[in-house]
Amino acid sequence: KSMETSAKKMDLKGDMENKMLLKSVGEINFRMELYPPIEPYNSGFLKVSGIHSLYWEQSGNPDGH
Repeated sequence: KSMETSAKKMDLKGDMENKMLLKSVGEINFRMELYPPIEPYNSGFLKVSGIHSLYWEQSGNPDGH
């Protein structure tokens, strides 16, 4: 499920030597989904201390090509 959000489209006015002014020129919608969901081919937990562990996953091409 992708998330949608809206943002103000901004137009920069002025030059770099002077203070730049921002002007709102409307609203746009865009999707926050960068990549499609995939299943990892390997996963596990790495113990990093007596009370902490990290979850890890390997995804993509298992042959590395």
